Amino acid sequence: MTIIYAAMEPGSGGEADLDAWYREEHNQQMSEQPGWQRTTRFKLLFQQRNDEKESQRLPFMAIHEFGEGHKIGNDVSPLDPMTDWTKKVMTAAKAIEAGVYHKVKSFGVAAGNS
Repeated sequence: MTIIYAAMEPGSGGEADLDAWYREEHNQQMSEQPGWQRTTRFKLLFQQRNDEKESQRLPFMAIHEFGEGHKIGNDVSPLDPMTDWTKKVMTAAKAIEAGVYHKVKSFGVAAGNS
């Protein structure tokens, strides 16, 4: 399994547009990518750091899960074609953080596996 982690702080007043973009455009685009299995979105409830650095709050996060046959490399890159709406959301964001993670190990029993 490989995941793309994407966290974002929308621009001032941009929360509704970010949510609409995910629901009406981005999730569909992601679902059309090879190996895509699911996308799960989250909203930050609490954050704590164990160092003295100023904590940057990225209140919205999405985990895009991919299985066999995906075309994901080591870098996160925009979907092609990049739409005008995507450009607007990305340009308006105060902060964006993204990464690609490859599964190392699983613990526990997955639902449905007896």
